[in-house]
Amino acid sequence: MSQQKLLNAIDLQKQYGNSGFQLLPLSFSLYENEITGLVGENGNGKTTLLSMLALDLAPSGGQVEYLFNPRGKVDELKMQVGYISQSLKTWTGTVYENLHFNAAINGIFGEENEQFVDQLIKDLGLWKYRLLQWSELSGGYKMRFELAKVLAGKPRLLILDEPLANLDIKAQSSFLSDLKVFQQKADYPLSIIVSSQHLYKIEEVSDQLIFLQKGKCVYQGSIADMNQEHGQLIYEIVVTHSHDALEGILGVDGILKHSKSGNTYIIYCDQDFGPEKFLLHILHHNIPLHAYRNISNSSRHFFE
Repeated sequence: MSQQKLLNAIDLQKQYGNSGFQLLPLSFSLYENEITGLVGENGNGKTTLLSMLALDLAPSGGQVEYLFNPRGKVDELKMQVGYISQSLKTWTGTVYENLHFNAAINGIFGEENEQFVDQLIKDLGLWKYRLLQWSELSGGYKMRFELAKVLAGKPRLLILDEPLANLDIKAQSSFLSDLKVFQQKADYPLSIIVSSQHLYKIEEVSDQLIFLQKGKCVYQGSIADMNQEHGQLIYEIVVTHSHDALEGILGVDGILKHSKSGNTYIIYCDQDFGPEKFLLHILHHNIPLHAYRNISNSSRHFFE
């Protein structure tokens, strides 16, 4: 069964006067029940793109088609687009009061309001915090509250700009996991696009990825298809010593090239030099590995 397409971005671009930065024309689609990861180094256009999708920034060219409400006016569309920026706003009242209010202003009343908010709070791990004020919540739960407040309006498009930035490592994983579970349980079409510098965590939950580099899209597609773009196996290893010994064994057939940054090596191999063969080659020469990761299906190599 094909998924419903909720948004088309067609040759979307942005030019900032004489600053020199521009987001070059970019086209993509967002689908229901999918999470799209938006990644790239800082200053490469991620927030610009998200702000245009959220109707907070006018594009210099191209257009966005909101297929869930194709003829909607800006104010009407904004009610269906949930946007969480990097800086959270403070609020008054309890978590419970705010969520009931947000659900009500978005047309959810009475018993449905009560049941929906209760389930939302449970799904996002906020139940025991529901009677607390803003000042009584930790940074991680403030982000969860902000997410719950936006989801209380049942948006068709949810946009999150660096939601993991101020969360600890445990909170990052649980936040993304709960977000994915909520989307799968939602009884209405919902597409999510989220930007983050936490590359591997975003890739774990994303169905497709958009990678921006110097204002240009260098990859847009599914995580599974990423390896087909370069046709190579790519490994990331960390060694804290024995650098010279490692360099000495990277010149064999099958290893195509490598790059080094500090203790981290990115090593490109042909398809016959699979993970098991690669690790055996390293360990056979007694190179002590501090960390290893197969990044063949990751956008990590775009940072090189």
